[in-house]
Amino acid sequence: EVKEGDYTVMVHVIEVADLPAKDLNGSSDPVVYISCFDQLKHTQIKSNCTNAVFDDLFTFNLDGLKKDDLDGGVIRIDVKDADGPMNSNDQIGSFQVDFETIYYLNKKHEMYREWVNLVDMQSNSNFSNIGRIQLSITIVGPGEKAPLHDRKKEIEEEANKQAE
Repeated sequence: EVKEGDYTVMVHVIEVADLPAKDLNGSSDPVVYISCFDQLKHTQIKSNCTNAVFDDLFTFNLDGLKKDDLDGGVIRIDVKDADGPMNSNDQIGSFQVDFETIYYLNKKHEMYREWVNLVDMQSNSNFSNIGRIQLSITIVGPGEKAPLHDRKKEIEEEANKQAE
């Protein structure tokens, strides 16, 4: 059950891949924007690439949330090309998920190291390949603790599976 109170949303932007080239040189300059309950944060710009590792963790502290706030809450990820015309950022693609979807996904209230496809939210018809992003989103509610992951052990297990 979602309770009213203080929440923390953690978004780990791990990497982007297969982004379209937005620049004349055949690459892009990706930057990732994260919007969560009217708070906006962003990564550093990665220059001249269509694949990039960010490994940035963003924390959003949401104090005193009411049930109605939680019901309509959205976490939105926008990947943009940082050097658009007149210093604007050209949209590459987006991923959006409801707060409750992440909260009820599992007992840990997280999606962990998932690859998701970016979509063009400005067009209803464009579902072409506009890249992917790997990220984790964790929601920590009142009285809860963030789940811990042993990344070293996970890497070893992944290597063992591939060796089989």
